[in-house]
Amino acid sequence: MMMAIFNVLFFPIYYKTAYKHGNAAIASIAAAMLFAAVAQWAGIASADVSGVINDTGTGHLAAQSFILVAGIAIFAALTALAYRLSVRHFRKVEL
Repeated sequence: MMMAIFNVLFFPIYYKTAYKHGNAAIASIAAAMLFAAVAQWAGIASADVSGVINDTGTGHLAAQSFILVAGIAIFAALTALAYRLSVRHFRKVEL
């Protein structure tokens, strides 16, 4: 999820100019860190979320598997979106 958030922000912003990556990097890293902070806070604040995330047995295997598959699907969808937006922005850039 963090990489999907990074990709969907970094690549379209970067390919608006195709040579300045500082602003794109700052924006995408900040968004990924914000997501990480919220996810970490959810695990600390809620005992239910913490139990699902930190369980090493098979007690929450179905929930953990669903989260894994959903994360992979969201990553693929957001990366495809980032690709499409990047291509659209890059075609507008004069090289």
